[in-house]
Amino acid sequence: MSTPKKTLQDIFPKTTHIFSPPHTSLDLFLPHSPSPPHKTYVHFHGGGLVRGTRGFSLPEQILTALLQNSWAVVSADYSLLPQGTAADILADLLALETWLLTNPEIDVNNIAVGGRSAGGYVASLAAGNWTKVRPKAVLDLFGMVDLAGEYWTQKKSGAPMIHGCETEGLKEEQFAELLGSEEVKSFAEIVIGLGGERSLFFLWSIKEGIPS
Repeated sequence: MSTPKKTLQDIFPKTTHIFSPPHTSLDLFLPHSPSPPHKTYVHFHGGGLVRGTRGFSLPEQILTALLQNSWAVVSADYSLLPQGTAADILADLLALETWLLTNPEIDVNNIAVGGRSAGGYVASLAAGNWTKVRPKAVLDLFGMVDLAGEYWTQKKSGAPMIHGCETEGLKEEQFAELLGSEEVKSFAEIVIGLGGERSLFFLWSIKEGIPS
């Protein structure tokens, strides 16, 4: 019988903090040594800016290596579209900067940021808009970079397969409830897989050339 694989939170101390009231949160993982403050890597999740959470698809090998080398790791949520806006995401990032500055565990003179897919884009926003915390490195894990590029803004001819999912049957009408809702801007529990409403909305927006 195989032994269950240990996750980051099984190995390293983790605490959860609200950094952008009332609900937008982060997880802070700490190394076993030495004493704080720690060099810190701040990670942002992927999900096309419309789905995902701070615990979604973490690059555990990278984060484990950092923690084993005495880095702290922060994995942060941010406002999700369509309820949130670009301004909301930026406000979250500025609140996160303030949190980093006030946390004694963090060495704000030694910060790196990064993310996967949409998280790479959010990391670049942090690096470009923080004024007191100046990241020394940006880790872009196949990030969304040019949101004004053809892939995101051009309506696709026909019904392409996107991320292995058929888009032919996706219509705006089926997202009426999502588009019309006023649910919170970041989400503790959402469906991650391609069958979830937010995931299908993301695929529909790519098909229609409408940046999420």
